[in-house]
Amino acid sequence: MNIKQITEPQLQECVQLYQQTFSGEPWNEPWTEERAFERLNHFYQSRGFIGLGAWNEEGCCAFTLGNREPFLDRQAFYLREMCVKPDFQRQGIGRRLLVALHGLLKESGLARIYLLTNHDYAAYDFYKKIGYKPADGMEMLIYRL
Repeated sequence: MNIKQITEPQLQECVQLYQQTFSGEPWNEPWTEERAFERLNHFYQSRGFIGLGAWNEEGCCAFTLGNREPFLDRQAFYLREMCVKPDFQRQGIGRRLLVALHGLLKESGLARIYLLTNHDYAAYDFYKKIGYKPADGMEMLIYRL
């Protein structure tokens, strides 16, 4: 397994993985490759993009990406997407990818990482096992239009 930063030529592999993964269980979201590209390319083209992927001989099997942004006198990282190919889940690849991301961000002087995830998905427990925790006093609010 080779973990490296995502560059533009590798983005299409991430798009295909994203579309296939999130169209299946447990998400069952109607992602097309075009829509997945639109989403991931938006983050890639955004200021402060940082992304890491895990590749093996078959191609991309996992990735995580987001953007660094100003926060008071430091920088924070908004983890926008993380995706592990279903056949590779529960094998430590996601953990290895996040540990690599943590190291890269810490070396860059970032103060924190934040993300959004659903309490009902396995991802919530995964992040908690790695040391992520709910922000004290914070609650995500939405307004449906």
